[in-house]
Amino acid sequence: MALKDLLFRETNQDNPPAPADPSEPNKTAPETVQHSPVSGNADDMSDLAKKLVEDFKRIVNQNNLPGIDILEFSKALFKKGSNPSADDYQRIFDVLHAVDDKLTTQQLIESSSTYKKMILDLAGQDITKGNSRKSEVEKAKTAEEQALDKEQRSLNDEIAKLEAQLQGKRDRLAQIALSLKDVDRKFQADLDDIVRKISAIEQASQQVILSFDDVEHGIRTYLN
Repeated sequence: MALKDLLFRETNQDNPPAPADPSEPNKTAPETVQHSPVSGNADDMSDLAKKLVEDFKRIVNQNNLPGIDILEFSKALFKKGSNPSADDYQRIFDVLHAVDDKLTTQQLIESSSTYKKMILDLAGQDITKGNSRKSEVEKAKTAEEQALDKEQRSLNDEIAKLEAQLQGKRDRLAQIALSLKDVDRKFQADLDDIVRKISAIEQASQQVILSFDDVEHGIRTYLN
C-alpha cells in the first residue's frame, strides 16, 4: 500500500469513493502499488504490511495535532459506517464547524498533508537504513562470492596441474610397460656374446692348462 493511502483513499471529484478511517485498522484502502517482497512468501509480506500500517497509525495518533483536524473528522465520519456518503461528509463538517467556527476544509487538507509528511519522513528514514543495510549485505555477499570464486579457480588450476602430472606419469608407465616387453630382445645379443666369450675363455684356458699338464706328466715320467 502506498504510504499516502495509509489514512485515506485518494478521492475523485466526480465520484468520490469511500475513504478509510485512520483510527480503524480494518478500513484501510486496498493496495494499489506493487511492492518488492521482503521474503519469498506473499503472505509474510501481507502480514508485515498490516503490522506497519498499525504502527504508522499509532504514531499518527500519538502525534495528534491540537484542535480539530483530519483525524477528528475521520473518526466522526466513520463512526457509524465504513461507506460515508456525500451528505455524511457535509453533516460531519457542519457538526465540527459548530464546535470550531474557524474550521475550514483547507485546514483539514493541510492537517492531512502534515500527517502524510510525518509518515513519509518516518518511512524514508527506515527505507534509507534499509537501503544502507541492503548495500552492506550485498557488499558482503559480493566479497564472499569473489573469495570463493578465487579459491575455486585456484583449486581448479591446481587440479589441472596435478591431472597433467598424473597423465604424464600414466604415459611413462605405458612406455615402461612397452620397454619391459623389449628388454629381452634388447640385451639378449650382448648376453649371448658374453656367454660365448666366457665359454671360449674357459675352453682356451683349459686347453693351455692341459698342455702344461702333458708336459708335467712327461717330465715326471721320463726325467726321474
